[in-house]
Amino acid sequence: MFPITWTCLWILSPVLSAPALTPLVRELPRCAGARAGIPESGQDSEGGMRASGPRAEFEALVKAYEKAKGLRLEKYREFLPRFRALAERHSGSPTALAARIWILKGTWLFRKEGSMKEKAKVLVDEIFRLHPGAEGLAELADLSYLFSARDRISVMERLMEDGNSDELRAAGMLGLAQALRRKKDTESVKRREKLLKDLKSEFGKLPWKEATYGDIAEAMLRPHPREALGIGRLAPEIEGTDLEGRPMKLSDFRGKVVLLDFWGDW
Repeated sequence: MFPITWTCLWILSPVLSAPALTPLVRELPRCAGARAGIPESGQDSEGGMRASGPRAEFEALVKAYEKAKGLRLEKYREFLPRFRALAERHSGSPTALAARIWILKGTWLFRKEGSMKEKAKVLVDEIFRLHPGAEGLAELADLSYLFSARDRISVMERLMEDGNSDELRAAGMLGLAQALRRKKDTESVKRREKLLKDLKSEFGKLPWKEATYGDIAEAMLRPHPREALGIGRLAPEIEGTDLEGRPMKLSDFRGKVVLLDFWGDW
């Protein structure tokens, strides 16, 4: 069976070139869970020693939410005061930021009510005000789907501000380039191209997942041509490693039945 990791590659393939895809493959087994907003812990929460402190408190609250029964929006409303209280108890800490980003992510549940973008705007302004320059702010670059087109650009530009760390500025540059992708006016196209070139030259060696910002910038600057991705055409070659770390190529599966499982973590 085709490893589930390739699902993400097929979603990305229209904008990524084959050479740049190679270093990204190793990250894909974690593409559903790597951005859950939960700080990693060295403790074994099942059978090993229990961790203590703010981070463990946050993780325990996340697990309690996940185990709670009921509709997601109902659970979110129930747990919202608890995450807010946690953020207040540990004001200014990475744990407080993680709690507020968890709250921000939950605004997705209000999309059908039409209030998601408004709620997200209020929360992200609060996050920038209470956690200026914090490294965890880089995660905001991956939450652009919560914001209006104007606010999305504003969030990325705030990450790019002078005085922020290289990691924040790089995340903002990539996020802004992605936000400009659908704009076809000459000014936006030129700005996006310059952002990607600057990202590659200034922060190209910085890690981006299991690759680098240089890899993703190069991929976005040199996408597969649309005519090469048409229905019925031979798929471009993709190389990488499977879930066991063994080398593999898309062409290895030529002539075989391939199951693609499209999924998301929202």
